[in-house]
Amino acid sequence: MPDSNDEEEADKQEVQEKDLQKDQQKDQQGTFLIATDSNAGDFLEDYEFEDEEISEDIPVLTDISVTWEPDENREDESGFYYYLPVLPREYILAAGVELPEIEVSMDGGIALLASTGTYDIANGGIVINSNTLEQYNDATITGSSTTHVILVNGVEATITISDLDIQIPIDNNATTASNWIPAIRLANGAKLNLILKGKNTLKGGDMCAAIDVPEGCTLTIRGEGSLKATGGVGAGIGASSMRKGSLGRIEINGGDIEAYGSGMAAGIGGGLESGIGTIVINGGTVYAKGGHGNYPKDINHVYGGAGIGGGPFGCVDKIEINGGNVTAYGGYVTNAGRRPGSAIGTGGGGAKTVEDGYKYGEIVIKGGTVSAIAYNNEVYAIGIAVKPGQALPEGSTLEGSISISNEATVSHVNIIFFMILLVFKIYISK
Repeated sequence: MPDSNDEEEADKQEVQEKDLQKDQQKDQQGTFLIATDSNAGDFLEDYEFEDEEISEDIPVLTDISVTWEPDENREDESGFYYYLPVLPREYILAAGVELPEIEVSMDGGIALLASTGTYDIANGGIVINSNTLEQYNDATITGSSTTHVILVNGVEATITISDLDIQIPIDNNATTASNWIPAIRLANGAKLNLILKGKNTLKGGDMCAAIDVPEGCTLTIRGEGSLKATGGVGAGIGASSMRKGSLGRIEINGGDIEAYGSGMAAGIGGGLESGIGTIVINGGTVYAKGGHGNYPKDINHVYGGAGIGGGPFGCVDKIEINGGNVTAYGGYVTNAGRRPGSAIGTGGGGAKTVEDGYKYGEIVIKGGTVSAIAYNNEVYAIGIAVKPGQALPEGSTLEGSISISNEATVSHVNIIFFMILLVFKIYISK
């Protein structure tokens, strides 16, 4: 016959084990007790609920692990983002019960806004290279900054800029080159597909273009937005003075674009004594104006950059306009001693000096509406920025060509051809 003391000890041990189990559940679940199939009866018995009817209004509580996914019906509501839990397959949501919702708002400190791929430039610069391409490719960049910039280094990337404002200040009293940076810089053969959305403003720092596209790099622009690009002693879009005016390839397929050169640089193109690069305009509305400044070899005159093309005594390899509405102004000053730039072609002073002659590049206008304006018609609007009738030095050759299709509408044609007196030399490089 079992000892009554043994039975009493067994009962106490069972009670202690149950109490311990419940304490562990409390520790794991916070203030809630979880009823499972194995302990539901004990749960009710211990809390003396066995004689009470549980109201349908009292929810059944359970604690499960869930994942959260964006609510597709509430994406991007003015900077707020919403997430819903995803229940495991073995659970069914009871009738009349709604899932909880997480609301996330970004308040500085993090450039990435939720999972939308949108970055605020105010929170830090953007560097796109082989290590970050997956993160930033197809991203949207917005916000405002005077210090943070975008660098695309050695990769091909597509980004959208939306109401982006980057304006690097120029400090003439600065003791360091900390502000010698463009707003957007391409480097090491980078290719950037830039999509415009909203109103965008970019300004380069000292000695820099707003968008720096050096030799070996390619910039393609499209979209429905606008862009105002102003160089800081550099092109609006193209070459930086600190990189000696080297230019890669620029292709414009859409957008409303204003580009202003600073110093002696072109609005779109190269800088002082530049001689390489390609500019293609297929569409969009483009306004480009060259800058002006003092040429170190002739400080008594002020030289202008081309609207589209090169800086003083400089050019690009090729300018091609196939469509769009294009307005180009050569850079100038109104005081005496000026050397205005052409609208499309070379900067003030004339063509680039090359071996045995001069180069002004290939200019092809196949379509679109083009307005080419040189200051007071003092120099040729398309071609070489010299006074009409000026001849080449004896024995020199001229490298370049001008071709205008009947499909294009071009104003100021009466002052286009520097080659009228030298027509037999126009295609000398062909």
